[in-house]
Amino acid sequence: MRLLQLTILIGFFTGLAISDDQWDGQCPADEFQCKNGRCITLAWKCDLQDDCHDNSDEQGCNYPTCTDDYFRCNSGKCIPERWFCDGHADCPDNSDEDVQQCTKAKCPDGFFHCNKSGKCISEDWKCDGEENCPDGEDEHGCVRKCAADEFTCTNGKCISKKFQCDKTDDCGDNSDEDKDICGSGDCSPDHHQCSNGDCIHDIWWCDEDKDCDDGSDEANCTSKQLPAGLCDETSFQCVNQAEDFCIDKNWVCDGDTDCLDGSDEENCASITCKPGERLCVISNYCLKEEYFCDGEKDCVEGDDELNCTAVPVKCEAGHFDCKNGNCIKDHKVCDGTDDCGNGQDESTGICPPTDENPCLKDNGGCAQICVPDKKNPTGRRCECDAGYKLMTSSASDPGCEDIDECQIPGTCSQICTNTKGSYKCECTSGFSLVEKRYCKAVTRHNAELFLSDRNELRRYHLSSERYSLLQEDHSSGSRAIDLDVRNGKVYWTDMQDEGKVNMFDIKTQTKEVLVQGELENPEGMALDWVHHNLYISDRAKKTIQVVQIVKKIRKTLLSDLTDPISVAADPIKGWIYWTNYGENSVIERSGMNGANRSTIISKSLSWPQGLTIDHYSRRLYWVDAKLHTISSSKLDGSDEQVVLHSHISLPHPYGVTLFEDYVFWTDIVTDSVFKTRTFGNKSIEVLAKGLKRPMAIQVMHESRQPYYPDLNRCVNNGGCSHFCLPVPMSEGDELRTAECACPDNMFLDGKQICVDGVQPKIVIDDNTTVQGNPNVPYSGFKPNDTTERGPSGSTISSNQGVNKEHKGSSKGEGQIALVAIGVVALIGLVAVVVIVLLVRRHKKRNVRSMNFDNPVYRKTTTDDQLIVGTAQPGLPQSMQPLNEEEVV
Repeated sequence: MRLLQLTILIGFFTGLAISDDQWDGQCPADEFQCKNGRCITLAWKCDLQDDCHDNSDEQGCNYPTCTDDYFRCNSGKCIPERWFCDGHADCPDNSDEDVQQCTKAKCPDGFFHCNKSGKCISEDWKCDGEENCPDGEDEHGCVRKCAADEFTCTNGKCISKKFQCDKTDDCGDNSDEDKDICGSGDCSPDHHQCSNGDCIHDIWWCDEDKDCDDGSDEANCTSKQLPAGLCDETSFQCVNQAEDFCIDKNWVCDGDTDCLDGSDEENCASITCKPGERLCVISNYCLKEEYFCDGEKDCVEGDDELNCTAVPVKCEAGHFDCKNGNCIKDHKVCDGTDDCGNGQDESTGICPPTDENPCLKDNGGCAQICVPDKKNPTGRRCECDAGYKLMTSSASDPGCEDIDECQIPGTCSQICTNTKGSYKCECTSGFSLVEKRYCKAVTRHNAELFLSDRNELRRYHLSSERYSLLQEDHSSGSRAIDLDVRNGKVYWTDMQDEGKVNMFDIKTQTKEVLVQGELENPEGMALDWVHHNLYISDRAKKTIQVVQIVKKIRKTLLSDLTDPISVAADPIKGWIYWTNYGENSVIERSGMNGANRSTIISKSLSWPQGLTIDHYSRRLYWVDAKLHTISSSKLDGSDEQVVLHSHISLPHPYGVTLFEDYVFWTDIVTDSVFKTRTFGNKSIEVLAKGLKRPMAIQVMHESRQPYYPDLNRCVNNGGCSHFCLPVPMSEGDELRTAECACPDNMFLDGKQICVDGVQPKIVIDDNTTVQGNPNVPYSGFKPNDTTERGPSGSTISSNQGVNKEHKGSSKGEGQIALVAIGVVALIGLVAVVVIVLLVRRHKKRNVRSMNFDNPVYRKTTTDDQLIVGTAQPGLPQSMQPLNEEEVV
């Protein structure tokens, strides 16, 4: 044993010695040693670029030949053919963006050719209001024409003629309310006239919400003050508010109006802000100190940016601070030219005499940039070009290594490929790259925004800006909307009949009721567009229910929730997500089958409302009405980030959705719809205003609901009689499975068929019974033996997800399984016995014998026990058990 340990130690230190001989003392094993002593990343050897500065990394190289789907740069580098003439230089010599070659290139069918740049853009982008060609030629000579049933606004926008002269600025320039056209006539029969002449809908009169600009719709009304005692002791009850009337007691008199009637901020003394907050003096509410003097107006009146001291300019890495508010690149320091404009970069305090400048000899030994620095013992410091960072392999002569920009959130919209010193953004099928990082839908001409307010369901065409009603004769709003893009259907909850869920077919213009009377206060809705299940959150019942759309059946999936509001569905991986409002607000998720429930976001939440998913970046987005934020995280809750914070544009956000790289949201205080980018430029655009408490919002476009055949786990409903529900998967999983489930008051008979009644209890023993599992992974359903290839090349059975752990449940297969388990157990037992015997034998050889005269014990060299039994064949005499006659 000792010899073995010694051998291992000798081998270990010998390995270290060998490794040390191979290491040159300067460069680690994953780096290349240049002849001049520099260290570079090993991947940079033989990449057609002189990174050593003596070309030693490009010597003795066998450069590959570019294949047919690659473009060969003049330098010899190979890049993907799709990168040729895409508006972004990928060759070190820019030969892939040669103007003469690119202008001659032909665009594929369905694409518009930008003549001056040679860029190809989708035909759908021509005359869409956005300049996509570098010189904007795709928007030249465009004339918008409105349909016969539409009104043409002065700004070119098209709106339904029903919106004309309705006392609401639907055009955005008020041209639809021109008095010369509208006059000052009487209101329509279903409208009331305000004292100032405006007309509002009958249902808005005396509804505790001021809709007339002069408030005359709420004058002389019978009080609808709510009875006291509707909220618990931790909450404050808003005085005149029919919904969301309970708010956190800590929000009272904090300067931030949370009750829509403002009653939480009435009769308040002076406000005292919490530690880390400051008071917006004019606006009279508290903000985090970090929002003051940050260059952005966060207080409604903008007083957070008043009387601010100029913030010192902080230069980025690789830049020199000129001390006059300017920054220049490091390589311009001490180059003999006054680049700062104040001589700071050429001052004697910075630059040494020419004959003493270490950077003038072999670049000071630096890999990329050498900056004279008298404060440094070496007289210089090394910096790196943009896209690189200093390596730590050698403090005296640091090299540069590539920065992986793809690990930085927001670098690219969808696909990011890290390259040497840079990165490359690309888009999935159906999108094209714009501005080198954003993805724009190729067929965006049919993208529409669906939104609801208290009285109407509206459609807003994102390209043409056409504005119309979903149904001309509809007069009820909705808190929740979702869409079936491929089948052209709209689902919504009815505010006039809280227990109803409607379905509208856009193609046939027909409406039907999907759920009636089985819900109390449906607040959120999310469609599984693959398996045709609709998930609905009910705030009154504190449940999430699932409705099978084809069969129109319902099941309570999750219960005993705190206060579920919004729901989002991810059928790609089989999860649902929801916001849960309460004393400790959270965002939770569970499988679409109701299993694996967990909290994924529990911090940085106050009043989470709308929730949505970006299925391309695999991120979750939500709005918070109290924090006035739009936030985002990965689908497991990690990497949480604030997309936007604004008291002005987010006083009380409600619904949220996504399209391309934009996030859209409704706000029930400003009665508006906004949009901004999810990353990059955060300019905010108002899409609609003057609405009456806009709530739900969705985008109708195929990119919002990705679909491919392998996604469907429930072909032919999976053989289930009622529900076929997907089982959740982690991001790395590929096998898709599903479960059969039953509506309320029914249960599975053990296979795939639901029967009436309550699931029978299973008796384990006299004292224990358990309820049977209402969801059972379906088995035995096998329409054919064909297989399909999944998106990752994995083979998926034709029934798309039969849980193979539950296949073969017949009696014969069960017996085979029992026999197999028994054999494995027997082999394991024999192995344990052998190991024990070997250990004992080893001890026998290494322990001196001690003989006892007590006849009860046999003479042995082991720690024998008093064992009564029969002789065991194969064991030595000293290990045989004593028989009864030998026991005294």
